[in-house]
Amino acid sequence: MAWTVRTSKNSMTLIPDDSTDFDLTTYLAASLDTGIKVKSITVKPSATDDVVVIKNTPAAANTATAATILNEKYSSVYDVRTMEFGDGAWMWPMIDDTDCTFSTAANVRITLLLA
Repeated sequence: MAWTVRTSKNSMTLIPDDSTDFDLTTYLAASLDTGIKVKSITVKPSATDDVVVIKNTPAAANTATAATILNEKYSSVYDVRTMEFGDGAWMWPMIDDTDCTFSTAANVRITLLLA
């Protein structure tokens, strides 16, 4: 399976498949050199104790040493959180499936608002 990625002019919504990693360059090859400029990341968890970890690394880089953008454990399905980056920050969001815990992956929504 693969992540479901819904794109619009100014956002990307990611829906995990609970078995593979998300790496930006797989879904947007055009962003390989520069990454994407993100204004905010909003996470809607699927249940209590969901964990979402997003790192900043191009696909070819070592994810073990990549900078962590977001590392959150959620208290309920209603614990929707947004991390803002002002006018935007350039990044290569990467989500390693083994770093995350989803009660029901298909119910998780990770939305990147693009600058």
